[in-house]
Amino acid sequence: MLSNWFGDTARQIAARRVRTINAKASENFQEKGLQTLYLAWEMATWNNPNSEATLAAPVLLRRVALKPKNSIEDDFEVEQAEEWKINPSLLHMLKTEYKIDTASIDLLNVNEDNSDSIDSNPLFEGLSKACVEIAGFAIKPRIVIGNFSYAKLPMVLDLESSLDALVASDLISSLAGDSNSLESLRGRHPKVTLPDPDRQPPQDEFLVLDADASQSYVINAVVGGAD
Repeated sequence: MLSNWFGDTARQIAARRVRTINAKASENFQEKGLQTLYLAWEMATWNNPNSEATLAAPVLLRRVALKPKNSIEDDFEVEQAEEWKINPSLLHMLKTEYKIDTASIDLLNVNEDNSDSIDSNPLFEGLSKACVEIAGFAIKPRIVIGNFSYAKLPMVLDLESSLDALVASDLISSLAGDSNSLESLRGRHPKVTLPDPDRQPPQDEFLVLDADASQSYVINAVVGGAD
């Protein structure tokens, strides 16, 4: 609990920050379905090659929940959920941006007798050695509770693993400017006219909200089999 970590004055300041963090986490879950509230252990920092700013990312993450102890929310209990995991966005960045193979690093050495007990030294030492060529790379001791989101990472990984399918797609090739693929799309485009919505019963429309003529044209084309 915060009361175990801070005195009265410091706890009031910490409680305000925790309320803000918790509110953002609730918003992310309710509006986006994302679990973003994590306890971060150690921060990796390195120089930004494109600016003077120092980049930073948590090394280890563990999902937590913040439970207020009373109605005025001036004290919180931190409940830990799931197990520690290395930040997947950090690993992906090291692999794609710096060509660093993290597979050989002892990522987590969990004590089998106690899942909360982790020997983190092999991880931090191995990561530091693997990243020795990255300018300014360092692992700094920090423990932080905050909102960390990597919601786009699954999409990125999916795109990376689907390169052949993307190349074979006439639609994707057309968007990239390939004239042959564009002609192929046009050749199989269904016959759709702008007045079609005027002759279509409302109960047969595939609309969630009102659509203008151009939007209706696109929807009818897709329903008719267009890419």
